[in-house]
Amino acid sequence: WMEWCAGRWIAAIAEDTAAVNESAAMIRGWAPGAYEAGDVRTYDGIPYKCVQAHDSAANPDWTPTAYAAGWMQYHGTSPETARPWVAPTGAHDMYRAGEYMVWTDGQTYRCRQDTNFSPEDLPGAWEAVTA
Repeated sequence: WMEWCAGRWIAAIAEDTAAVNESAAMIRGWAPGAYEAGDVRTYDGIPYKCVQAHDSAANPDWTPTAYAAGWMQYHGTSPETARPWVAPTGAHDMYRAGEYMVWTDGQTYRCRQDTNFSPEDLPGAWEAVTA
């Protein structure tokens, strides 16, 4: 019963990046198995959303970090939840205005406009965040 309730709750917040980030500690961890698009799991403490139904039971190496076609990392919604830059693969995982990330130089940036480009490729889309 508790697992069913938790699953329904996660499904309800799956489109709210800030809510997912705030609730990451309560989201079930990833394990090899069957996933439907929209399922949310954490991997190494970071929340991911399944974007392509798949079954990794026979392919345990299809982790969220290794199988980009199957999983989308939730981006940070505050400087505290900023995560290292992950190059977007499409519109579904682009950085949205107001999201945060840590660039390869260790600097935290806030996204100023929806973009698939890095601060190096499109500097105007990003602003450095000072502590």
